[in-house]
Amino acid sequence: MILLMIKPIPMKKIVFFLFLFGCLSAIHSQDYKLSFTGSGASSVVDSIYVQNLTQGTVLLLGGSDTLHLVSSLGIKIPNTGPAKLKIHPNPISDESRIEVYIPSSGNAGLEVLDGKGNKILSIYRQLYRGIHSFSLRGLISGIYYLKLTTSDFICTDKILSLGAHAETPSMEYLKGAGCADLKYDLKAQTGLVTMQYNEGERLLFKGYSGDFSRVLTMVPVNSQVVDFEFVPCSDADGNHYAVVTIGTQVWMAENLKTTKYRNGDVIANETNNSSWFNLTQGAYCNYNNDENIVRTYGRLYNWFAVNDSRNIAPEGWHIPSDEEWMTSINYVGGLNFAGGKFKESGTLHWNSPNTGATNESGFTALPGGSAGQVYVDDLGVYGLWWSSSQYSVSDAWFNCMGYDYANISRGNADKNYGFSIRCVKD
Repeated sequence: MILLMIKPIPMKKIVFFLFLFGCLSAIHSQDYKLSFTGSGASSVVDSIYVQNLTQGTVLLLGGSDTLHLVSSLGIKIPNTGPAKLKIHPNPISDESRIEVYIPSSGNAGLEVLDGKGNKILSIYRQLYRGIHSFSLRGLISGIYYLKLTTSDFICTDKILSLGAHAETPSMEYLKGAGCADLKYDLKAQTGLVTMQYNEGERLLFKGYSGDFSRVLTMVPVNSQVVDFEFVPCSDADGNHYAVVTIGTQVWMAENLKTTKYRNGDVIANETNNSSWFNLTQGAYCNYNNDENIVRTYGRLYNWFAVNDSRNIAPEGWHIPSDEEWMTSINYVGGLNFAGGKFKESGTLHWNSPNTGATNESGFTALPGGSAGQVYVDDLGVYGLWWSSSQYSVSDAWFNCMGYDYANISRGNADKNYGFSIRCVKD
């Protein structure tokens, strides 16, 4: 008989092997592939905006792309390449579109220089990692240079203008990662797109199909097909809104922008801030009377517009009651936590520190400020939303979120104040 002497394995090594096996299993389990479909009002997905709410990174996908989530066990992947610049058409006769790729979030500058190096136009702003677009128009005939500067890269390109008439030149930021009205034409891009992902992180998806857009958030746990149920939501002005489901409710994921009631009647536009308290009818204003702010933050309305029988909400939608607000608030954990779970994450639109903001609900609350001197210079500081519920003859219920707290402040305010509006599906 042959006896085999088996040397026992020390307990420390057993623990190490179990730990190593666990790590390898985790690596394998975080290799997920997500594809996308549409349902409801459209079965076609044109493009998808993806944001890792934990890391703050973003990706842009074509509708037929597959998202490949790969773990790096907490080690951030390096930038995928240098900043990039594209102009089309070039030569330019009237207007061109500029697209830039920013490899890492931070401050960036885009400048147009003449042939002697003199600055003609410039835009400086904070941009998230991703693709951003600008419009350029009004250049008289000649040769110009376009210069993109980020914290890590500088790149340039030449512009040939064939402009036949003098016009005040202008360059305007159109859209990009993190904007409320983000939309990309990526139909031509198909393939496997990789994104770093660690187990348990929450992703936000915004799918587009024509005029429809749908927001959803999820913590992926396996490879799967993600379905966007597209729901029509458009106002009397023809503005189309992204929607999101919170519990059993479907909400607008953007602030209302309409200038008309549902029947087409025009809502009064009050431009004098001190006159708000003299109004007895529905009215709206743009923060600081700046139309450019509306694109991102929406308009501000008094409660008389909320309560008008002509209905300010899109067809099939309504202004939520205080009870409906509380239903969504309680669904995400109550007043003490809902602000953080409703607020858009990051500080692109909210002032720093944007306390507790995770946007895990997908509500994407933005700080549109107020009208009627509720607060001073509060764009980026506070977001305030009306409910349809009356508190008294002079006051109505509203909800407030702030840049420096994670809770929702619920209260009543004078009906003459100007606040933002979100609608909920009938």
